[in-house]
Amino acid sequence: MNDDDERDAWIDRCSAELRAFRPSLSPDEAEQLAADIWCDSPSLGPEDAAEREVASWRSLGIRD
Repeated sequence: MNDDDERDAWIDRCSAELRAFRPSLSPDEAEQLAADIWCDSPSLGPEDAAEREVASWRSLGIRD
């Protein structure tokens, strides 16, 4: 698997996790957010990165 494939797979998994936590996100929104998260935290696993993002939403009072 090359780097682009690994990045794309990471973004796909993170996007799915984000949508599981916040179903109101459209697939495109979740994918873009996951790509942004990957740029900031590529060393985290996608599930951990999504969980951290959702925790930040909760700390700001953002709910689905």
